[in-house]
Amino acid sequence: MIHLVKYIIVFIAISIALVLIFFGVKKLNIKTNKTQNIFILTILSVLTLNSCTNNTTNEQTNSQIVINSKTMRKQSDRINKLNKTTEWTDFKTFWQKLDNIKPEILETNIDGKTSKIACYNYGFDKDRKKYQQLIDDLQIHIQKLSQIKLITENELKALEVICNERIKHLFLFNSLLISHMIPPQINTNIDNSLEKLELKIDTLIQLKNDKILNEDEYNKSLEKINNEVNNVITISTILSNYQGKIYEGGFFDDNTQENNKQYFEQHFKKRIDTEGENGKNAITYSEITAKLDDIENSFLTLDELINDLVSHN
Repeated sequence: MIHLVKYIIVFIAISIALVLIFFGVKKLNIKTNKTQNIFILTILSVLTLNSCTNNTTNEQTNSQIVINSKTMRKQSDRINKLNKTTEWTDFKTFWQKLDNIKPEILETNIDGKTSKIACYNYGFDKDRKKYQQLIDDLQIHIQKLSQIKLITENELKALEVICNERIKHLFLFNSLLISHMIPPQINTNIDNSLEKLELKIDTLIQLKNDKILNEDEYNKSLEKINNEVNNVITISTILSNYQGKIYEGGFFDDNTQENNKQYFEQHFKKRIDTEGENGKNAITYSEITAKLDDIENSFLTLDELINDLVSHN
């Protein structure tokens, strides 16, 4: 039933966008703290409505007193050692800067009905100077972390990728949103997953601060955050190493790491079957697969690093 409602909401949003394209804007008033293009807001609503609304519902839980996070999750020896280093505590402060960025609340009024959508990426007026400063800071932090020998090379790469994607999502406008062509599903999925990640982190922090999570709920919330992190890292690894477009998958597919990796597999299988085993596509496929294998090997241990970063302890 939840999925049915989700699809209906998205269908309505798409219909509104199409009406705006072909018939113009009539009796539609959107109030935000910044003047934005009506079509852009509608498209962004389509792309983010599902993640922004559903995540809030999924993260809400029954009011229960939370156990102190230091006792509810027994930290490993490695995490204890990391938290005694300046390099890791400085990196946690850097991560927290990203967590502290709040979404814009878009208020729409259609036929007298008001609704609000929380979005982390919209509008053209992004802060490129801030983006570059954070990217530069990230490189410094990764370099320093590499020197303490408590984080593997693959884990460091994963941390660099997820932070880079978060910064890009928060401070750069995605030009694919205004392309004359529909973006490939995998490109749309990384944006949606980043939106979900930011909202889940903010929601967990708020619920934790309000002391309305028990131990099991807290751990499940961390698991959901790690799933989004893994999904973003997987998609980013694919897209950053391939200049072509991967037109696989459907709009109603679940946005999961497994599905996005399957799009990659399907895309290259078709091309290798056509071109042959010794063609350029086979070489590209092998190179990206090796990178995916390396970075996915970090996922089993990366989760405790992400959990410690999100905890803000």
